[in-house]
Amino acid sequence: MFFRGKFCREGHLMDPSWDVCPVCITPVVGWLIYSENSRTRNVYPLREGKNLLGQGTDCDVRIRRDSVKRHHAVLTARPDGVMIHDAGAGGRILVNRTEAAREIIDGDLITLGSVEFKFKCIY
Repeated sequence: MFFRGKFCREGHLMDPSWDVCPVCITPVVGWLIYSENSRTRNVYPLREGKNLLGQGTDCDVRIRRDSVKRHHAVLTARPDGVMIHDAGAGGRILVNRTEAAREIIDGDLITLGSVEFKFKCIY
């Protein structure tokens, strides 16, 4: 099904018949924090369930950097843990500067391509 370009206030692509964005009403369970020169530049909310990370307009967390693939990674947040893995594009994912698709915890450093984030989680 092709959506015709209706977006919520946060920029999520929606079906034209929807009044409420299903992404925005899902509880926030954490954040990816991008800092540059010791200053926070962007804070990306992460929601319960699957979060698609990448440059694509259909991504839950849209990261506009050349080193980040269109569909770079999937971060799945559940009460029993948070996992990150490749979304199928072969993008570079590091957890605490070690290449791995694995469970992540509060305070971990997540690198997608050449962009590094600090992961903060409510769980």
